[in-house]
Amino acid sequence: MMVDAADTGLLHRAVAANAVFSMTSGATLAVLARLLGAFAGVAVWLVLVVGLGVFTFGASLAVRLRRSGISRRLAQLALVADVGWVAAAVAVVVSPTAISSGGRWLLGVITLVVCGLGIAEWVGLRRPAS
Repeated sequence: MMVDAADTGLLHRAVAANAVFSMTSGATLAVLARLLGAFAGVAVWLVLVVGLGVFTFGASLAVRLRRSGISRRLAQLALVADVGWVAAAVAVVVSPTAISSGGRWLLGVITLVVCGLGIAEWVGLRRPAS
């Protein structure tokens, strides 16, 4: 189901920003996997896999937005993924041995952006149809 044209502004921008941020951060993680793995104190392969996964997620959002525009289902998918990221990141950050202190800060900053995008998507989904 497509979202009413009057309600697409915030929702479309939030999902589009999510796509761009995911592709950018995913590509950065993948390209700099060795450096970021050492910085965060985690295996390079893990950083590479997460980077490729995040990039793929962002690219799929972008393709779907471009192909068929914003839909409630696409926005809900993005929101669920954002909530999943935030929950997993919190679990990693509070674990005393999962990643280094620098890795906690890096993951925390990324997660704040994801949380902000998720809030914007949630607000966009909550707006009543005109």
